[in-house]
Amino acid sequence: RGVLDAAGVSPDYLQLRSLGFGPAPAQGDARLLGAITLGGVRLIDNVGVPVGVGFKNIGG
Repeated sequence: RGVLDAAGVSPDYLQLRSLGFGPAPAQGDARLLGAITLGGVRLIDNVGVPVGVGFKNIGG
């Protein structure tokens, strides 16, 4: 958090949700949703993430 504060980044929220935006699954595909305020501008984004599989099991 200190690194974000020093860069002038203010996190608004970060949530892990199911693909349908319900509660996050214990294992499988999910979405990581986030919003930050940077220099007075609010940025919102999301990315797909696998949950409960470990990095060594992610295909590339």
